[in-house]
Amino acid sequence: MTLAQRHAVGTFFSHLPYNRSFQVAVVDSIVYCHAGPSLFSYNQRDESIERLNKITGLSDMGVKSIAGDPITNTLFIGYENGNLDLIQGSEIINFEDIRRSTVVADKSINHINIHNGYAYLSTGFGLLKYDVSNEEFVATYLIGENESYVFVNASFVYQDTIYCSSNDGLFYASLSAELEDYRSWELDTHLVATKYNHLFSFNDSLFVNKPNDNFRSDSVYVKTKSGWLYYPRISEETNYSIRTNGSFISLAQSTAPVVYDQSWEQSTLVFDYGSGVGPSPRDAFYDNNGVLWVADFNQGL
Repeated sequence: MTLAQRHAVGTFFSHLPYNRSFQVAVVDSIVYCHAGPSLFSYNQRDESIERLNKITGLSDMGVKSIAGDPITNTLFIGYENGNLDLIQGSEIINFEDIRRSTVVADKSINHINIHNGYAYLSTGFGLLKYDVSNEEFVATYLIGENESYVFVNASFVYQDTIYCSSNDGLFYASLSAELEDYRSWELDTHLVATKYNHLFSFNDSLFVNKPNDNFRSDSVYVKTKSGWLYYPRISEETNYSIRTNGSFISLAQSTAPVVYDQSWEQSTLVFDYGSGVGPSPRDAFYDNNGVLWVADFNQGL
């Protein structure tokens, strides 16, 4: 979608690169797209487009991650400096707890995982737990040895365990444990202690992605009773994002977004948006209505 709007003389407006898109989130009928350092939204009901930045009400620049909560219809926006915005309808609520903390480390909110009324924020120093209904942070988890900082890329709750993918390996802990005690967290020694990012569950199995700086060289592993096994079907690619929704899994890979069903049959593969320019997807989400939303690095939403 191309954004174009006339502005009156004497008014402020933004010149942000909305065509460079990184993430997409659907909240009710609104599709939000993380583009450049900010956002824009698309209303599916009236097909209107709105730019979201500091001029229009956001607290900051430098968006790092977004996530939608379908229960409360809230959009979470995490920033590179630790700022957090919540959009609820027409209201924007800002939380500066992380940005203003005395932590001397990378405060970027790299990923937001919403589970059972809580939002788990993966940061450059650890994991934070936010109570959605009470609108407050309730815990900080420093998962490294002796409460050392760990750069967490993502979190995921699978069965009775919470997992954190990090630059130093895959950490996990029982949800029933005292998670603020670093001794409750373990580094999974069945995997090489290196960088991991995407965590997801599909067909009742847990998966993790190991990125590689070389083009189309990521490795995906599936958890089994005896450890982790290499999963070739979606490996040997650059997996910019991997997301599940019910019986479908969508991936933003190097040159195309792709969707698989529960039988791992390819249901959607997009090599051309009709623009004549090849796709460069960074995120893909297959919604409940069977619509595939793609955030593309060169072509927006």
